[in-house]
Amino acid sequence: MPHAFSRTLRSLDADRSRRGAWIAALAVLLLGLWTVWLVFARVPVFAASREARLVTERAVYALASPVAARVERVAVTLNQPVEAGAVLFQLDDRAARIARDEELARAAALERRIA
Repeated sequence: MPHAFSRTLRSLDADRSRRGAWIAALAVLLLGLWTVWLVFARVPVFAASREARLVTERAVYALASPVAARVERVAVTLNQPVEAGAVLFQLDDRAARIARDEELARAAALERRIA
């Protein structure tokens, strides 16, 4: 009887191989690498559409003016493409024109006085 069991145990020992452990380790490693790629990879998305709309992260841009004034005229419409340096709106410049005219009148009066 011990001979039958010894052959069985030797057969079982011979049947145990490290190949299964290597395959399991490789599978776990590949699964881990795939998970890291899924979490951290940046994949561009390309899509075709007949009607598409591009929305950027910041769709609204703040505009600054060196002077405080009312907006008199808006020169652009919604969704109109604009280029750098294009006039977007015109500010009410009546106060600045009045101040300029006063300075010109003062300068003219001084020139007449000097003459």
